[in-house]
This record gives sequence, structure tokens and C-alpha cells, in this order.
Amino acid sequence: MIRRATTLLTVLLVFVVPSVAQADFGIEPGSTSIAALNSDGTLTTQAGFHPYALTVHFALNTDENGITEGGEMRDTLSDLPPGLIGNPQAVPSCPRKSFEGALPSCEASTQVGVLRAVLPGLKTEAFGPLYNLTPPPGVAAQLGFTAVGFTALLAASVDPDKGYSVHVEAANLPLEASEVTATIWGTPADSSHDPERGNEGGLSSDAPLLPFLTMPTSCELPPEITVEADSKLAPGLFVGETAPMRDKAGNPQSLTGCEAVPFSPKVFAAPSSSAAESAAGLGFQLNLPNQGLLNPKEGAVTETEPEATVLRLPAGLTANPAVVNGLAVCTPAQYDAATEISGPSQGCPTSSKVGTLVAHSPLLEEAIEGSIYVAAPHDNPFDSLLALYIVAKAPGRGVLVKQAVEVQPDPLTGQLTSIVEELPPVPYSSFEVRLREGAQAPLITPQTCGTYSTTAVLFPFSEPEAATVQSAPFTISQGTGGAPCAKTEGQLPFAPTLSAGTTAPLAGAYSPFVFKLTRNDGEQRLSSLETTLPEGLTAKLAGIPYCPESAIAAAAARSGEDQGGAEAASPSCPAASEVGAVTAGAGAGPTPYYVGGHAYLAGPYKGAPLSLAIITPAIAGPFDLGVVVVRAGIYVDENTAKVTVRSDPLPTLLHGLPLDVRSVAVRMERSNFILNPTSCEAKAISASVTSTAGATAPLQNRFQVGSCKGLDFSPKLQLSLKGAIKRAGHPAFKAVLTQPPGQANIARTSVALPPTVFLDQAHVSNPCTRPQFNAHSCPPSSVLGKARVFTPLLDQPLEGPIYFRSNGGERELPDVVVDLNGQVHFILVGFVDAQHKKGSEQSRIRTTFATVPDAPVSKAVLSLNSGKKKGLFVNSANICKTANQAIVKMRGQNGKRIDSKPKVATSCKG
Repeated sequence: MIRRATTLLTVLLVFVVPSVAQADFGIEPGSTSIAALNSDGTLTTQAGFHPYALTVHFALNTDENGITEGGEMRDTLSDLPPGLIGNPQAVPSCPRKSFEGALPSCEASTQVGVLRAVLPGLKTEAFGPLYNLTPPPGVAAQLGFTAVGFTALLAASVDPDKGYSVHVEAANLPLEASEVTATIWGTPADSSHDPERGNEGGLSSDAPLLPFLTMPTSCELPPEITVEADSKLAPGLFVGETAPMRDKAGNPQSLTGCEAVPFSPKVFAAPSSSAAESAAGLGFQLNLPNQGLLNPKEGAVTETEPEATVLRLPAGLTANPAVVNGLAVCTPAQYDAATEISGPSQGCPTSSKVGTLVAHSPLLEEAIEGSIYVAAPHDNPFDSLLALYIVAKAPGRGVLVKQAVEVQPDPLTGQLTSIVEELPPVPYSSFEVRLREGAQAPLITPQTCGTYSTTAVLFPFSEPEAATVQSAPFTISQGTGGAPCAKTEGQLPFAPTLSAGTTAPLAGAYSPFVFKLTRNDGEQRLSSLETTLPEGLTAKLAGIPYCPESAIAAAAARSGEDQGGAEAASPSCPAASEVGAVTAGAGAGPTPYYVGGHAYLAGPYKGAPLSLAIITPAIAGPFDLGVVVVRAGIYVDENTAKVTVRSDPLPTLLHGLPLDVRSVAVRMERSNFILNPTSCEAKAISASVTSTAGATAPLQNRFQVGSCKGLDFSPKLQLSLKGAIKRAGHPAFKAVLTQPPGQANIARTSVALPPTVFLDQAHVSNPCTRPQFNAHSCPPSSVLGKARVFTPLLDQPLEGPIYFRSNGGERELPDVVVDLNGQVHFILVGFVDAQHKKGSEQSRIRTTFATVPDAPVSKAVLSLNSGKKKGLFVNSANICKTANQAIVKMRGQNGKRIDSKPKVATSCKG
């Protein structure tokens, strides 16, 4: 938005004389006045009107002899009412060399009024023309007065810190003056001013008949003028008085007729790209026709400007996270340091610049140009997350425009609204804002094609409550990168890519695991994902404590702004529970912005025995958006030990800022955490990704390890029958499996017991049904024994009962099911059948575990009950009188086999 315009030339000249008592120097109370007059001398109060003349008067304290008290006046400073402007372009200017000398040789057309000053030291009055001079560089406008042998120059500027009122300064006045009256003509070329034109009067102007003065367009408060002066005895110590415009009765007088002030702005706004979901800048232009500004006809009223503007971008045209790459911010101190003459090293840093501004005013012959900077979050005039600073200059005229802009993102949709208040009450024809284009452009265009509209609500100075609403439509006419248009998000493609695997794919070795999911611009956005690891790709949980739920809740409680730094400095979860790092890329364009977080091992979550707590301090460049916590349940297939990780929905907005997630990368790099399988079969890491529109994309990434044949495979199995040894006895059975570390894991095992061991038919006829098993309500009679399995992956062994479970007729005999519980739940199913020896009626009871997970087991102990009521096995002969050998066949995950006939230990003496 524009903020600066140029100056009114209004005059207050002051002259000097010797003084008496410095303590009494000052403006005579009640002497300061300002009045706008019609041609008949009556007061005019019409807002936006070109008055016939404007008079300004003040006097100093004097003694009984009319001599100023406290010393001669040195300087005067005057601040005219905001909105009261003079147009130096409407009057020709007198060159400085023509003005200087005993008598000015300025053209009559350059005169803009007259000035009268009482000079008590000379016991006379100074009266003469007030000329519009050619201002020196850095000065907006300058008026000159000379009479009785002395000259005074009045430099006019616009003060952004005082509502852009015209500030007039007369410095180093040479003579004592006790009273000053300045009259500025509304239309200087009007022939009615000819009697006072020139030193002797009676001259005429050949300049165009153009208005010079324009009244404010606000009717809210009476216009006020402030006059200040210092003395030669105390330079820099200014004293002054503020006075309102008054009516005939001396009461403060507000302007009237604001309803008659025209206001017809035109707004244009569009992103720099017409392609969907693309990094884009924004072009915004506001034009004002300045109706009546140069109309000299009596009764003409000048168009007002907006006092405030609210600009709402359409839904879908949102902030681009990629803008923060290399972005700095401008602090209040840096913003305050910017002046009309400040250089590149002063003011807001270049790295905080996100746009440019060019404004044109009919009061200036040169454009006002400047930059738009990002303000420091919550260290700005609005204490807001997003704010902008506009700093623009017309250095040749010493004009400085400074404007703060509040930007409000909708917390639910990300729709952006910018609010600019306290705009300068000065005429401008147009101003144009351009937010930068390119890879780090600050906006993302809507995802779908169609017509969108930016809405501008403009509040005029004349009637702030009567806002004008305008729409500026634009069209997204092509897909991202020239792709075909999509009318809805659901019509967009959804083809994310997956890259995953271990960095050192060696069988049975520990290795970091990397997972990266990426989507392109122009595709449906990511919502959630589910990943299933191949069999055998496991993790060592031993020695890793869970991040407590209270700590995860504490991290989630840091979701407010400016809390991310606290989480980064002091993580909520203990470091011992960290298992990896997460990096997310966000933003449209070729250079997304990346933020990093940490993955912690956590306890049960949404039915999963384990979970990940992914905690990310959302610190994006200079913006601290708090902490994002995403949970992901870790589900372990109870039959195959396959691991599936299922995430909660990914956040799409943070404090109204869309994340536009482009990629999610996970690196599980804790030492000795991820363990490769010992099978070298080709496998796959699969994922199912869901978009915010509900689409699902199934993905796969090939996974295979090598060097399996180099792994040893030498597990040992010890079997024993203890207790009842005679025929029809029910001995206890025990199997103990051990295996050295670092070997190929077992893939399949079958054990055929000695032919003297049979199944007790009482157990065979009363197994646990599958519904009972799933409901954890198996009858006690189906319990065969118990099992304990030790693995280096867990701190504690898995243990649980062993059941006879029906299989729905899939096999002749029920299955032996080992129900292992602990940190995870796993079911090991053994198929029971009779192994017949060729050429003989001899048979053996055989149990085959056809599917064994590819996970290391250091020791497994299976114990079956004994006794007639609970024992599964029954002897067909006295086992102390037979050779008790089992037949064991084991195959490793790497294909190596071990076939043996181990002796079955018994409790027989000797």
C-alpha cells in the first residue's frame, strides 16, 4: 500500500528580534488559528473542497512594547491537518536564482499567496508575495518569502509519523517577528488574486487555472494545526500550540458534506502464474481517477482515498512454505532506521524482501518506489505471526512512505487476508504491488482450474463506515507444468513415488533403514500412509525404553507458536527412546523447504503393541510454528511377524499456514536397531498412501539382501520325555532349541517323535475352536503346555500357552498353536500328522512348523503337560526298553538344511 505522498505548501514564516526573559518565550495562548475561506470571506467546511484561500496565524508572547519575550525566534515548525494538501505541480515554480536578491524576479504565475509578519525591531510590518520555488533535492516543496530586505524559505515535507500531515519548517530566521499571518490561495492563477500579485500588486498569471489547495476528506474530527518555535537563546527547545479549525462562534468545527465526496477506486489482482499449484507472486494494483483534484470550478469536490483496505485472497491461493528458504525478517529497529536518505545497509535487510511497490501521485513528478519486507513474527505492530513492512521513497523530493501490513491466515482454510490501516490521506493515481516470482515465490496458486476472485474492501476517509467492495477475478487455466486442467481435487492425479530400503543390504546385518515418499506439484496432497515391511526386516527393541505418554502429551502441548524452539532445545522424549530422524519437505516449486524431526519408540497405540512418536519442531526459517506430533502404530502380524506401520493423518495446516507436504523421509539410523532378513529371496517394501481427497495409491519398492549363503546354520534341538515311562503312561514332553547368534534364522522345522509315542485321543477330540481362540476363551482341556522364546530383539522372552486348536477340517488332526505374548504377540502354528515308514506299519507323530518368522531366536523352550488328564502323549510301550529317536528336519532362511535323528532323553535310570 502506498504511504506517502507529498506535501502541502502551507506557510508559517517567522522572524526574529532581541529578547528579554528566556522563560517567557513561547506562542501567545489562543493566537494560533487556521481557517479555510470562500471568496466572500466566509468559512468553508466542505470536505474535499478547494478553498478560495487558507489563512494561518500565530503570535509570540510580547511585552508592553510589543517586543517578543524570551529572545528572538529562530525556527518555526508547523504541522498542518492531515489530508490538507497542496499540489506544487499545479503551479509553476520559481528557480532559486530568480528568487534570490533584493527583490525576487519570480514570474507572477509562481505566486501562491501572501505573508504578513510584524517586525517589532524595525517597528514595521513585512508584507509580500509567497512564491512556489523549485525545491532542492530531498525537499518535497519549498515556498519563499522576501520583504524589507530579508528572505525566508519554508521547506515542506510529509511526516509519516504524524499521519502524513504536511510539515513546514522555516529555519534560521534572521529578524525578530512577533506575529505571522500567511494566506495561501486555493487556485493561485485565479484573476481575483491579481490585486495582491507581485510586490506592488496588479499583475496577472498566465498559468493554467488549476487548484493548489484541497481540504481533507474526513469529517470525523476538526482539522488541527500545530505551530512550534524555538529561540536563539535556547535553540532546539521548541514550545508550541495546537489549535482546531473554528466556526464563527469560536467552537471547534469539523468538516461537513462527506457524503458528497466521490470515491471510485479500481482494483486489479492476480497471481503471476495461471498454472495450478505453482509457486507464484502476486500483482495488485489500485487506481484512483482523482476526480475533482484539478477541477477549478467553484463547488468542485476532490475524490477521497481509502483510509483502510482489507484484501482477501481467494481460498486456494495460499502461502508457500518454500518462501522461507534463505528468508530473513525485518525487526522494528531496522524498519525504524529506514529514512528517505538511508542506504542499502540501513533499514530492512535485503534478505527479508519479498516484493516491490511503485506508486504515482499527481503531487509528484517522480514515482514513489520501494520494497516489501517480511516483518519479524510477533515483533511487529500487530503482534501477529505474519506481517509486512512497506518502505518506499521518492528520494528526489525527500518523500518517505512507511506502512505496516497485517496478514491474517484463516486457521481452518489458510485463506489470506491483509489489512492496511491509517493510510496516508494524500492523493495518488495508482500504486502497484508485486510479490516476487520464482522458486521462492510467497504464494501457491489453487490446485484446480477455474475462476477465482480477490476481494478488496476499501474504507474511504470521507465515510469509513460506507466501505466499497470490489472483486478482482483471475483464471487458473492450465494444470501444473502445462498439464490438463482438473476441476476438482479428486480429478488430480495421485502418483506418489516410494524409495525405501536399508543402506547396507547384507543378510543378518544391522543397517540404517531409509524411507522416502514424494509427491509432485499438481498431484493430490498427502494425508496418511501405511507401510508394510518385508518378512525378516525387523528391529531390535531390546534396551530401548518407550517415550512415556506424558512426554508425548507434553510435546503436543507445545503446538502453539514460538514453542518449537523450546522442543528443539529440550526434547520432551528421552534421548534413549529415539530410533531415527524424520525430514519433511513442504511448499510448491523446485525448492521445497525442509524441516527435521525425531522418531521415538513409544508404547501401545490404537490397537498396535508399539508405536512411533514423530515429533517435529516446526521451525521454518524465521517462523516458529510450534511442535507437530504424529503418531504411527506399529502392527506386527501375529502369524508372519511382518511389520506394518500406520500413521495418523499428516497435518495440512499450522496456524493457518498450509504445509503442502511434498515429501516425507524417515531414516532409522539408531545403531544396531534395524536388522536385515537372512533370506535372500526378492521381497518388497509396500505402502498405501491416502490423499486429502480420499484417493489411495498402492506403492512397492523392491527389496533384497545378499550374502545369505555365507551365514552359518547350526541350531540344536534337545528333546525329552520325562515322568511316566511305562506303557499307557502320559510323560511330559520338552523341546529346547538353541542357536548361536549371527546365523541364518530358521524357516521351517518338523519333528517326528519316536514310534512309541502316540496322541491321547481325549485331547484330539476336544480342541479349542478358532472363535474361542480369537476370543481368548479356550477351554482348559485344550491347553497342552507352555512355551518361552528368547530373542536378542527383545528384553524379555515371549511366553504363553500351547493349545490344540481346530483348523476347520483343513487337516485331519488339530493344530498345535503356540500363543506367545509379551512386547509383541505372535502365534506359531504346527501342523500335526502321522509319518508312515515305507514298507512298514510303523508311524510317528510329526509336528511341522511350516512358517517360522525370519527372526533370531537364541533359545526356545516348549513344555507339554504330563498325566492322564492333561498329557498329550501316551506311551505305546515302556520307553525305557526301546530306542527313542526322533527325526528332525530344519531349514534355514538361507536354504541350508539340517536333518538329524537325535535321541530323546528320558527319565529312565541308567
